[in-house]
Order: sequence, then C-alpha cells, then structure tokens
Amino acid sequence: MTEQDTITDFGTTPDGQSVKRVRIEGGGLSAHVITWGASLQDLRLEGHDGGLVLGADTFEPYLGTLRFCGAVVGPVANRIAKGRAPLNGRVLELATNEGDTTLHGGPQAIGQQNWALADHGTDYAVMRLDIADGMNGFAGPISLNVRYAIEEGALVIAITGQSTRPVLLNPAHHGYWSLGARDLSQCRLAINADRYLPVDDKKIPLGAPAPVAGSVFDYRTAADIADVDHNFCLNAPDEQTPWACQLESDRLRMQLFTDAPGLQVYNGAHLPDPFGPRRGLALEPQFWPDAPNQAGYPPIVTTAEAPFSQTSRFTFSRLDI
Repeated sequence: MTEQDTITDFGTTPDGQSVKRVRIEGGGLSAHVITWGASLQDLRLEGHDGGLVLGADTFEPYLGTLRFCGAVVGPVANRIAKGRAPLNGRVLELATNEGDTTLHGGPQAIGQQNWALADHGTDYAVMRLDIADGMNGFAGPISLNVRYAIEEGALVIAITGQSTRPVLLNPAHHGYWSLGARDLSQCRLAINADRYLPVDDKKIPLGAPAPVAGSVFDYRTAADIADVDHNFCLNAPDEQTPWACQLESDRLRMQLFTDAPGLQVYNGAHLPDPFGPRRGLALEPQFWPDAPNQAGYPPIVTTAEAPFSQTSRFTFSRLDI
C-alpha cells in the first residue's frame, strides 16, 4: 500500500484541524485508527462478516454521542470522586463532567482532542499528544504516545507516558467490542478475576475489593453478560489462564492479554444511537478507578524516573471453521 492508500482525511475539528484516518493491516486483520482521540474506528478479520468494534463512518458522531467510542481516555480514565485528587501533599481540583465526578479526564480531555500522527507503517501507527500543566486541573506537563500495531494477526495497543515531575496518569483504551454480533445477547464473557470493586450510585468504588464468588460478577467461567459497569481486579496471568478476559460470539473468540491491574467492563446499557443499548461491550484495561482517594489501590503516580507503560494484546480465532 502507498501512503495515499493508508492515510485519508476523515473530518475537520471545530477549530479547523484535519482529522486523519490511518489503515494498518497484517495476518488477516485490518484496522482503521483516527487521530481524534487516538481512536480505533474499525477492525476487521478476513473471512468474518461485520466489524469487530463499534465505530462511525463519519466524524460528526465522535463530537457528540460517540465521544468515548474507541478513544484513548484520560489522563486518568474512569471516575474520580468529587473532582478532587491528592498528589504530593496537595489536592488537585479537577473539572467535573458527570455531576460532581470527573469522568475520563473531564470535559474535552484527551479522548476529545486531535492527536498528532507521529509515525506509521503498513502494520502500525503511532499517535502523540502533549498535555499542558493544569489541563482540567491535572498536573503536567505530560507527553503521551499510543501505538496501534498488528503483530502476528493480533491487535496490540501500547500506551506510554512521561513527565518531568510527579503526575497522575492512568490512560485507557475505551473500545466497544461487538465481534460482529447483533447485540450482547449473542456473546459470552469470561474474566480472569476473583475480585471486583462494588460501587455506589455514582459509580464510585466503596472501598476494598469484594469476591466475585456468589455474585452476578462471577465470570471466572464463561457466562452471559449481566448489567455491569465495574472494575475487575485482575488475577496474575498463569499458564492455565494467561488472558485477562475472553469474549465469544457464536462465530468468533477474542482473548485480551494485558499488563494492567484492572479491567473496567461496561455492558453498553446506555449506548446511544446509531447503536443502541447492549450493542457492544466496553473493555478498558486500566488501573483501578478513584485510585488517588482509595487506600490500598495500585498507585497511579507517574514520575520522571518511572514513566507510564501499558500494553494490551487482542487475539482472534474463528469458531465457525
């Protein structure tokens, strides 16, 4: 493929920037990623009908109803209670966008910005975003890179970040997975987690993890997908179960491998048009939500000496052959 084949114009931001779409492919897998939100816009497997993720064919929905669809969100993904987060002896006052909660970095955060296309090839694309100190109240500056690559027929998403001083950093990929199924009633889910985080009515964790045993959140063996918008505290991978989660339709199996300590799972109960409820499953590898305010949670402070790094790998196998 030539550069003209792999990079096309996808739209124009409200302030006049060009949004680019990049095609990458290899091993029977092909993807389109867009610079807006460093988003995975489309993913296809050769010989399998339909897209594997939810995405729009035009740019406009990404400015509204699909603002998190396939994007990299943050700088701190998920929820921070009351928009307040302690850091190095001070309390950051953050912009809120879900009542008094800061969700996915607050309004117009990294999932709603146009990233720079820093590098690309036939099977990979790298996007970069520089975050200024004080963006939505977060400490900075922060330099983020997201690398989408197709390696041996798998989609690999690697997120790295660095700063010259201590910052809170927990970006996450926010894809909605459908595997081409009509809705989630055609899918089953397994998660390698013995514990999850119970939440209050604002989706803020109540404290210590609880066992999944005996609850509707027990996905240690494959089960139908219940009403869920919770973080699962992932077990360490082992030879028997090296993956973090497994999603199956009647024709396809996807396995997710990640070095993140948590996985936020949301069943899309409130997905808007053009898709509708339960049309796709959000799987978000990340640190645990509201971590700065919760004692005992894995910390999310990135320093100059300890940069941020997270890698997730999605593999696919057909069940209908």
